[in-house]
Amino acid sequence: MKIELATIIYSKQEISWLDFGLESILDQTKNDINVTLYLSRYTDHMFEECAKVAEKYSINFEPRGDNYPIGYVNESKHIGFDLNNADCVMSLQPDVIFTKKDVFDNVMNEAADNFDSKYMICVSTDNPLDFLPMGIVIHTKLGWDLIGCEDVNYYPCGGAENDWNIRCYLEYGS
Repeated sequence: MKIELATIIYSKQEISWLDFGLESILDQTKNDINVTLYLSRYTDHMFEECAKVAEKYSINFEPRGDNYPIGYVNESKHIGFDLNNADCVMSLQPDVIFTKKDVFDNVMNEAADNFDSKYMICVSTDNPLDFLPMGIVIHTKLGWDLIGCEDVNYYPCGGAENDWNIRCYLEYGS
């Protein structure tokens, strides 16, 4: 499976989490993954540390510093679907770690069963102690073709997901 994966770093703590998380995916997967690391908030230290992670895994590095995460996700969808012909585009939180060797591929294989019928697939842990359980969002080509980008002008910006969900609901009902 061809996967376009975007991950966004905003704080220095996230860099070591991401390093461990990428290791748990990239060293184990059988999938073809193109990763882009977006640096959302720029400091010299964060730039240097992110560059090391990008070099370690031979991934794309976009040191933007403009705090524009919705734009990064939209860009990743365009790159993944329109340019790289990916099967899906994944947004990955930097603290997602797969503790078993084949879990990532199993999750992706299960999600792939829904690529033709769902606009977006959210993957979360089933651990009741996980206070932030949604760590992976998988965008499908169907969602890209029928719904498109998240609205970068939506206010408040934290509500852009709600806008996208409403547009999905309206498309589904038509």
